[in-house]
Amino acid sequence: MKRRYPWSVMPHRTIGGVAMGFSITAAVLAFITATFHGLATGLAGVAEASDMNSAPNWYMGLAIMFAIFFIVFTLCGLTGLIAGIMAIVRNSGRGSGIIAIVLAVLGPFFSLLVFVVTAAVGNSVA
Repeated sequence: MKRRYPWSVMPHRTIGGVAMGFSITAAVLAFITATFHGLATGLAGVAEASDMNSAPNWYMGLAIMFAIFFIVFTLCGLTGLIAGIMAIVRNSGRGSGIIAIVLAVLGPFFSLLVFVVTAAVGNSVA
């Protein structure tokens, strides 16, 4: 059986796998962070922007920490998005690249939805 590609020219699927890894990591960790941040926001009673002046001290430090987490996860998701596009263009793990793009695009919307729902639940409990 004749090989179609020599070993040095065979297409690798590593870019798609790396893209999917970044996107899954960003989506899952953003979901977890959004859940905790939403509950903390609801329990602190910070439902509107005007309530920020009356927020407890513990909430302000927690909010800054969650903001830093979200920035890191956003960068991770953007890396997954760019690597997914590269994987599709270079045909290097195209299926994984498509999954990575879908996760990178839908992840922030899902995290926002989880944040709003958990903040409402935390606000109703508090």
